[in-house]
Parts: sequence; C-alpha cells; structure tokens
Amino acid sequence: MKIIISERQYKILSEMGPGDLHYQNILDHYKSGGPAKKAKIYAAIKKESMSDYKKVTINLIEKDLNGLTHSEIVSVEKDLGIYDL
Repeated sequence: MKIIISERQYKILSEMGPGDLHYQNILDHYKSGGPAKKAKIYAAIKKESMSDYKKVTINLIEKDLNGLTHSEIVSVEKDLGIYDL
C-alpha cells in the first residue's frame, strides 16, 4: 500500500526536533561527555573534523541537529556508536 503525501507533509515528517528519541540520545551523550567527546559528536554531525574543542556549544549542536533529517540523525548515531534505541 502506498500513501501519497504532499511535499509540505514530507518536510514536516522528515524534520527532527527536541522530542525525538534519536535527537535526545545524541544530546544526552553530548551533555555527559568531556571536551573531546563533544568535539567528536560535533564532527560527526558536520561531517568534518573539529580540532578546537572550545568552539563547540550545546546551542551549536542543537542548531545543526535541527537541520538534519531522521535518517541523517540515525546515521550520526551509528557513526558515533551510540545507536542503542
């Protein structure tokens, strides 16, 4: 069975937010980690290296997570080895 949805509905369904389990899993690991782990999480989200730990903030992580789709966030979890849901 196929369900046809509009582009607007797809965008709403594919956007992630603070209530999502995968989103929260990444934030929980970020909050409990030290500077190196925080930088590693940020690097996994941005798909680039992050050598300056001091520039990584929770606001930056949340902003970048909000721009990802569900599959991208799950991919970040798997890359970090924290996909435990």
